[in-house]
Amino acid sequence: MKNLIRSAIAFSKPNDESDYLRRIYIALIPDGTNAIQNIRTLREQGFTLREIEILTGISRSTAAREMKGTHNE
Repeated sequence: MKNLIRSAIAFSKPNDESDYLRRIYIALIPDGTNAIQNIRTLREQGFTLREIEILTGISRSTAAREMKGTHNE
């Protein structure tokens, strides 16, 4: 675990203060790369809108709309 945290911090993007959290999530969760792209999956895992915003880079309002199903693209 210690090495995982160290490598996530060492290889994170210096201009992105939350990149290390994404790297840790992807490393710990099976199929983390796909799971981090699915807002509903993150919500089912118990993440708040703020945490989803940090992990995905999608704003809270957009994430909330997508979870409600009212997001029109």
